[in-house]
Amino acid sequence: MGATAEKLKREIIKKAREKNIDPYADSFKPSDLGIKSDNYGAFADFCDPKEAKSGSWQKDVILKVAQNRKDEKPFKYLLIK
Repeated sequence: MGATAEKLKREIIKKAREKNIDPYADSFKPSDLGIKSDNYGAFADFCDPKEAKSGSWQKDVILKVAQNRKDEKPFKYLLIK
């Protein structure tokens, strides 16, 4: 796993624990966890390209789109690894 994906995963787990959220079962927005997603590019970049409309996908898929907005862009996520 790349350094950026590993750093994001660690931050999601840490912040989710603080907010009593299970990031593997409870869908979340970056703001739910107090994470600035632009520090990592975008959360959608870490999803399967078939699920997320993004142009800068990372090779490490660590998130799953749990809910889309009306414009079909990702809104909530689940941690998958």
